[in-house]
Parts: sequence; structure tokens; C-alpha cells
Amino acid sequence: MYSYLSTNDVETNLIDIGCTQEQIKDFMHYFQEKKRKEMYQFLKLHRCKLLKTVHQEQMKIDYLDYLVYMLKKEESENEC
Repeated sequence: MYSYLSTNDVETNLIDIGCTQEQIKDFMHYFQEKKRKEMYQFLKLHRCKLLKTVHQEQMKIDYLDYLVYMLKKEESENEC
């Protein structure tokens, strides 16, 4: 079976998605052994972790926006 991904491509992508050196080592083992199930499970878990971080950061933005809204509301009420 022909692989479209080189070892270097995979390692670079794992670095880009924020994997630790230990995670990269584990994934590269799966990649070299062609353990597809383990690779998909690893990527699914990492995706879930990233998505959780996105949601946490979105919540912080929402809180920030609410604070700005309340400050502006208070300012406009004091002008009248």
C-alpha cells in the first residue's frame, strides 16, 4: 500500500497540532506499524481535547464581551 504521507510530514503535522514529544513518539510508532485503529483513536482523542480548549476560550470571550457590554450600558445610563 502506498502512503501519501512521509514520516516528516506526519511529525510536522503532529507538532503543528500541539502534540508533546511523547505523544509524537507514540503516534509515530502506530504510523510505522500501520496501526490505523490506534492512529484514528489517538487523533480523535486529541481533537476532543483541542475542541474542549476552544470551548473554554470561547467562554472567556463571552465573559469579556459581557463585561464590555455592562460597562457601556452603565456609561450610557449615567449620561442621561
